[in-house]
Amino acid sequence: MKLLLALPMCLLVALAGCDEKKKSSKDLSLCERYADLELRCGGYGEGARGIARSTCEDAHKAAADDVMLKMIKLESECALPDTDCDAYKACVEKAKEENSPFE
Repeated sequence: MKLLLALPMCLLVALAGCDEKKKSSKDLSLCERYADLELRCGGYGEGARGIARSTCEDAHKAAADDVMLKMIKLESECALPDTDCDAYKACVEKAKEENSPFE
């Protein structure tokens, strides 16, 4: 009988753990938003998400020597909350024109 009384409570606890809400882009870190936009807008597979995020994090910690990390840092600054692909791509192109680390 006690088992029947405890069962609904166990189900409630289990379901509460499964009710994890999806984060909105406003709740994501800069590098998480960057990785999300790179996947959505760049056509990369889900497997690239961790690489994009960690490379972005490295870019924000890196010394000013590495040109590729400078470029990723520049691109990541375009990953604003609620940015769509067109706005992201336009921002990246403008940033490259104005602040290209390759010059």
